[in-house]
Amino acid sequence: MSINETTTRARRTIGLIGRMNHEWDTIIAPSRKHYGALGYITGAQALSTLTTAGIQDRDGIYWGMLSEVQEGNKDAERLLLQAMLAKAVNLSRNCRGLIAMPSQDALCVAVGAMWESIRTFPLHKTEKVVGNLAMNALQIITLTHPAPANLPDAHEDSELDRIIAAERETDEHVIHSATPLEELLKVILWATETGTLTQEEAKLLGRFTVSTREEKYALAEELGLGRYSLTTYASLIKAKLRKALAANNLERGCL
Repeated sequence: MSINETTTRARRTIGLIGRMNHEWDTIIAPSRKHYGALGYITGAQALSTLTTAGIQDRDGIYWGMLSEVQEGNKDAERLLLQAMLAKAVNLSRNCRGLIAMPSQDALCVAVGAMWESIRTFPLHKTEKVVGNLAMNALQIITLTHPAPANLPDAHEDSELDRIIAAERETDEHVIHSATPLEELLKVILWATETGTLTQEEAKLLGRFTVSTREEKYALAEELGLGRYSLTTYASLIKAKLRKALAANNLERGCL
């Protein structure tokens, strides 16, 4: 699936994302609607408020819009979907149950899951709202489109880099997935987002966990470490993760 084909940054005019962007740009963005506590403003102003909000303010703003959604505010619902489109695109490219599908079909599934996540968001969760929205959408996709049994596990470093870079908003959730690799990736994403692990630690742990014995020897040589030292280092990183997961009342998943 081509990144240029689906990315919202490209503002493409073809396919589902293109149609949604066109609708937003030409109809919704210039129109004034009531967006709850944000007031009677244009869609462009409302989207700018969401996307430029600082970390301290973001949870409250998104939670307020989600409250509006559950009160029946369809304008707030569409606003949130537009704000989360890029994350839906990332999910369509990275979920194992979708990557074998045609790109537009995968996008439809991912956008639908994000829309459902917005409509059914549990309002008692008032922190890390964006991350929870993304994770709820991921869980919907995992349940409705599990990975094919014959799809091989990815083990290249580029796969880890791509997924970590694509989706950094996985926050407070129960670590659970259809495959050990997906569980590992969820833990890694959560750990990098919260600062539990550095990018280097996360990448090393990911590579170590999915590598064969021969690949571990190669990794140790690449890093200038002995085989035993590499194993010890990976164990220390895992121990750090277990401690952080326990402190946040999260399941250990594949750890």
